Amino acid sequence: RQEDLADLTPELRALVNAWDPIGVADMQPDEYDYLTGLILARLELGEDQASFCEFMSHEASDLSGSAESGDAFGALVFAWF
Repeated sequence: RQEDLADLTPELRALVNAWDPIGVADMQPDEYDYLTGLILARLELGEDQASFCEFMSHEASDLSGSAESGDAFGALVFAWF
């Protein structure tokens, strides 16, 4: 299963960098790598969509001060997975 997750990492990294809540992905493409790992772990453990979106809202709020984009991004990533 670990290999499957490794295969998903580049695509998820691209999604997270496109979301880019603090606007630095163009200059620092590995800025959100920690978040990519957290996202994959939570999804693999089978977290439900509401809890996952709440987690993403919290992360977005911590990063940019706005939780709104995190909820929408959480729904997008949940559907992608």
